[in-house]
Amino acid sequence: MRTAAFIKQAEHEAQFVDALLRARYALTVHHGMTVLSDDECSPPCALDLSLALKRIDAPLQMAGIDRLNTQHHAAAASAHRRFAGRR
Repeated sequence: MRTAAFIKQAEHEAQFVDALLRARYALTVHHGMTVLSDDECSPPCALDLSLALKRIDAPLQMAGIDRLNTQHHAAAASAHRRFAGRR
């Protein structure tokens, strides 16, 4: 594989991982929050985002990315910024 193609693919993968980790973070923050409805008859309910979290975790685990390791997220973001700066 040519160097330029390798760098382009690595940049694309870093963006993909970064997007998945950011989405997972946003879902984690809102998971379990109580939601109130405008309808007075509806009781408050808690958001259950566990299925969405599992769907994000699956490709991350297949790629060998530890979703609990924030250093990996920082490294992916750093690599993305480095590659984006070369354009």
